[in-house]
Amino acid sequence: MINIYLNTNEADIISNDKINYTYFLKNPIILKEDYYLYLDNYYYKGGGQKIGISSFKVQDNGNYAYNETVFNNVGQSYNIDLSLHNTNVTGIVKIKLIKPQGFSAYMIAESIINKGGDFTIGQVITLNTSVLPFYKDPASVPLKIEILSVETYNTLKKLNIKIDNLNYDNNLYINNDNLFIPSILEVNTFSINNNEPILCITPQIINNIKLIIKNYDELGLQNNDNIILRLILKKKI
Repeated sequence: MINIYLNTNEADIISNDKINYTYFLKNPIILKEDYYLYLDNYYYKGGGQKIGISSFKVQDNGNYAYNETVFNNVGQSYNIDLSLHNTNVTGIVKIKLIKPQGFSAYMIAESIINKGGDFTIGQVITLNTSVLPFYKDPASVPLKIEILSVETYNTLKKLNIKIDNLNYDNNLYINNDNLFIPSILEVNTFSINNNEPILCITPQIINNIKLIIKNYDELGLQNNDNIILRLILKKKI
């Protein structure tokens, strides 16, 4: 068994667009028979990460201020695009108007539709009444959303990694773009199965290995992106 570790921060040649990464092996790998190539594991830290909403609430003060004589949509939920109320954030939350028997109508937090970005814990966003999809008594205090907690998440929808400069058996490889360069990983869509080979490598001398990495916009890695792959070669039995 042969272990190969590839770190995009340590490639010998990196293209300006950060799509191509070439690694020259200190000791060539000599294969005298067929080997299977496995992707054992990977680590990915993407510069596309954001800080988004994890939980939120509608502030208690000022909620009991709806004019119920003209308000007939109690029980309905509304998606609130926070970017319409604060130019410094993005994100969509759902709030719901409820009215317990004997009490005035008020709003509660229901769910997060889009985590958005650029949030901090405890941040309060005042909703602009003019762009709300429901009626609120103009004499009442403004309705406010408070961010209770935030989380880091990756905004890259897809990351495709191909491997080149290897001779392989055409009967076993993933080809998703007709370029005839095998794909070994698609982040966010491909689940690693350590027991299944992804390529059959034919007899050869491997002097260098090339990775081709693109995101869903056909761009390479972004600043601060880093990928580490562990590849394993095992003799074909």
